[in-house]
Amino acid sequence: EYIFKHALTQEVAYNSLLFKRRREIHEKIGKAVEDIYADRLEEFYEMLSYHYSKSDDLKKAFHYLKLSGKKAMQRYSLWESFRFYKAAITILKRSPETKEKETALLEMSLLIYGPMRLLGFPEESLQILQEGEQLSKKIGDKGSCALISNYLGSCYSFKGDPPLAKNYQENALYEA
Repeated sequence: EYIFKHALTQEVAYNSLLFKRRREIHEKIGKAVEDIYADRLEEFYEMLSYHYSKSDDLKKAFHYLKLSGKKAMQRYSLWESFRFYKAAITILKRSPETKEKETALLEMSLLIYGPMRLLGFPEESLQILQEGEQLSKKIGDKGSCALISNYLGSCYSFKGDPPLAKNYQENALYEA
């Protein structure tokens, strides 16, 4: 209904809205973008991930954050990919505890490894991989256990802990 050209005026108007109303508006914007640009959604993954992340629709927020991360990775935008994947993990952690959530968190632990490794294992990398290791053991997915052990071995090797890296690499071979 209103258009504010100046950024400060926009910010004041936005901040005057109640959080519930903001979430509703972001969800409506996401749905409108999906409806209007249904034939070329890939162009709008980032916008959709932003708006759904600010809404109550955590499922769509996760979906578009994951797609945005993959899109960024295809374009070798490593930091952007890493941030989208981390945001997807954060959104998942806010959702209710289900088997589907655990599987999705494990999938994200595996997906984030690509940009993580190429960026030299930035901060929080080890924690993300350790959480992935716990999930793979909890779920009982031996393939994921092997991959995560391999990833942890690479991380520890890069961080300068060869004995621990060796243990994880040997465990990865055992699991495989």
